[in-house]
Amino acid sequence: MYTPLDPTAVLAALISGNQRHVDRLAAGRSPQPAPVQEPPQPFVVVVEVDAPLVAPLVAPSELFDIAPGWIVLVAWRESTAEVTAEVTAAIESAGCGLVVVLGRMKSRFGGTELEFLREERRCFDIVAALLGGGGATAAAVRTGKARIVGAIADDRDGRVHWLGEHPEQKSLLGTRK
Repeated sequence: MYTPLDPTAVLAALISGNQRHVDRLAAGRSPQPAPVQEPPQPFVVVVEVDAPLVAPLVAPSELFDIAPGWIVLVAWRESTAEVTAEVTAAIESAGCGLVVVLGRMKSRFGGTELEFLREERRCFDIVAALLGGGGATAAAVRTGKARIVGAIADDRDGRVHWLGEHPEQKSLLGTRK
């Protein structure tokens, strides 16, 4: 089975996978995990903002309609160095080209704009922490080997709202482009 390694192709695969997930939910069908004929090679790192504090209603593999083995899950914790090391290892060892910092909208009663803005800020703070050390993760992003984007999953309808790259990414990386 084809697994994209180019960061932009990975992002496109996740966007279309999430649309399939949303369409299935809207049609009242249950998720259908992608068939795996061979041990998969991970191609995306998902940093869960609230893990391990809150178990997600929908696993990232279901949310993006891909096999669980294609995702390297990293739980965000206070030790930025540990998380950065896990992300760097996934980029360098497994060849993951995309890092998604995933926040969650958990409100069951019409999530508020304030909740969305809070999650957006948290996602971008984590992206800044991952890029701010100037280490291997930042170098992989600077050279185009990897991309880091923020996203917020709405647990009410399964839709992922893509935030994109950090608005200050160029200055965080020390580039002028």
